[in-house]
Amino acid sequence: MEQSQSDLEGFSSNLSSNKRNENEMKGNEDASGEIVISKRLAKKLKRKEAKLDEKGIKALNEKYTNKKNRIKCAFWLPTKNRTCAFPPVSESQYCDQHRSEVNGRKRIPCTLDDRHCVYEDELEKHLKKCNTLRDSNRITSQLFYKKDINAGSGDEGEEEIEPIESKAEVKEENNEEKVVKGDIPVTSKAKKEQKQSILYDLSDEELKSLIDRVEKAYEEHVEGKIPIDIRSSSVTESLPSFIAKTQRKHMTQESSMIQHLDDRKLLENVQEKVFIEFGCGKAKLSVTLHDALEGKSSHVLLDMEMNFQKKAERNAKDRSKLKRVAINIRDLDFEKLEDPLKKIVIMSKHLCGEAADLTCRCILGGKSVQLDGLLIANCCHHRCHWKSYINKPFLLEQVGLNGKEEFKMMCAMSSWAIAIPEDQLEEQEKSFHSQPSAGRLIRDISPKKKKEIGYKCKRLIDTGRKLLLQSKGFDSQLCYYVDRGVSPENCLMISTPKINS
Repeated sequence: MEQSQSDLEGFSSNLSSNKRNENEMKGNEDASGEIVISKRLAKKLKRKEAKLDEKGIKALNEKYTNKKNRIKCAFWLPTKNRTCAFPPVSESQYCDQHRSEVNGRKRIPCTLDDRHCVYEDELEKHLKKCNTLRDSNRITSQLFYKKDINAGSGDEGEEEIEPIESKAEVKEENNEEKVVKGDIPVTSKAKKEQKQSILYDLSDEELKSLIDRVEKAYEEHVEGKIPIDIRSSSVTESLPSFIAKTQRKHMTQESSMIQHLDDRKLLENVQEKVFIEFGCGKAKLSVTLHDALEGKSSHVLLDMEMNFQKKAERNAKDRSKLKRVAINIRDLDFEKLEDPLKKIVIMSKHLCGEAADLTCRCILGGKSVQLDGLLIANCCHHRCHWKSYINKPFLLEQVGLNGKEEFKMMCAMSSWAIAIPEDQLEEQEKSFHSQPSAGRLIRDISPKKKKEIGYKCKRLIDTGRKLLLQSKGFDSQLCYYVDRGVSPENCLMISTPKINS
């Protein structure tokens, strides 16, 4: 207890020293050689002090003092070329994670969810109570869950939109490429995600042929057919969150989308409708619409993740009218989700990759659903998959792709559109032209040209979706709803049943 009291006094001493040295609050040593913490962290610790015992105060004091003076785990991490940054446990050189490995008790990733680890000898016991299993059971027990109902078919000549169960596609490994002239300068994580390496497997002739077909199809089916239609909602822009100018880019997009809904009379008689936000994330779009409608609208917030920090609905005018549902769109039986007597409006701000195709399959499969309108901004086209894409005949017959493999190449090229931010494009272009030829077509395409090709791939993928919905009885169109400086993913797909047009 004496040691704990001593630690508490040392912590208070640090805080006092922090107050006396306002000009030296940078986490360094003061004139007497004593470690001090920053002014901001001192306030944070003071707020927590009342909730902690002596042990907790000691832990916080050690955590927020100068990192260079903190003892670290002695376990060497070869992939990072340094020791582990976590503090060691008492009477050991290693942290709790690595102490077990040194002592021969190995920790391994959980076989249900590799985001957390367990002791190898306790794996069987852990699997019976793993939170991932609990969450999975909660999702699969829902009335509207039906596995792979919207998964689609891998058939190249698919004519009907019907859910067909099939084996999951095998994930392909990504080959790392050395960054040289013509490579998009993105992080290794983004590069793996965008699967750019598969383009390096193409010969110059194959790549040129694919680019030529994309540009020809774009000229025939897209060019001049997507208008700029930027709108703003006066009601939305009068909300406190908009006036405060926080997250202005997001608010600008939400304002334009809400005005598009209003201009198509989709915000009339809101008590008789349900607004469903697919891929909602924190659900900021739904909450902004709900507040703009003075809390009169009902919403379903649909996302595959169960837990989101800082959920927007916590600050909604009437939180009881916003219901969050955790399910993958692939497994959503749309007819059982809501009251069939109510009209449905589907919306999404940045629906990622194949989720847009799964959403289209979902609404086309729900024959008894009264769909009043669909408004989604698509993004991340490099994450689209051949199996779920809804208009394969368009790509095969009009674009001239030979099937699944060239579709993957086209999706990879779509990532060129957003790989380089607009404010860095000129600098990258100058750097490109100052270097000699790399001897391969993929590396001899300038950054500006790559960005142009990337956007053409995106619009062709979106156009295929639009044409499919038109053939199924929808009045469907694409438009640019915000400036590209606000969001590089600024293309909006709007569809309403023709009977309502």
